[in-house]
Amino acid sequence: MDMLPPVRENVIHPKFHGSWSIKDVAPVLSPSVSYDDLEGVSVGSDASAAFVEAISPNVDETRKDEIREELLRYCKLDTECMYEIVSF
Repeated sequence: MDMLPPVRENVIHPKFHGSWSIKDVAPVLSPSVSYDDLEGVSVGSDASAAFVEAISPNVDETRKDEIREELLRYCKLDTECMYEIVSF
């Protein structure tokens, strides 16, 4: 789900600093949300790159498991943020 349309149409806050990124919006609307503690995958471009690495036949299983855990933590937090924003 793209959170841009519902947030942009219904909420404005100076702490968004003109951005509608979930990383900027979620912590303002729900102060308990933070991407700061994520290791490895912490932004969308990291997630895309990690996925490409994980599906490579040249990556060993240990690294694939690490990537999987990083992606799960990142996606879980994104999902929780979307829920918090919609609940706002």
